[in-house]
Amino acid sequence: MEMMDDKKFYQQIEQLKQETFWEYLSHSYRFFSFVPLLCLLDFLFYPHFSWWFVLKLILLLGCMLFFFLDVCFL
Repeated sequence: MEMMDDKKFYQQIEQLKQETFWEYLSHSYRFFSFVPLLCLLDFLFYPHFSWWFVLKLILLLGCMLFFFLDVCFL
């Protein structure tokens, strides 16, 4: 078995951490895929501006950001 020096070992660990993080991000936006539907339903039943609607819009933008990062950097 080949011996690795510390620098190479830590580089491989960092690469594994980054791959795991991007894999987590790529799956997390799927979990929030219901947010656009939730925003639409909220606006249909409660048409004026509400904080709940703002929260869902922030979640929607976060999902779009995750999707963008997943598509561009993987």
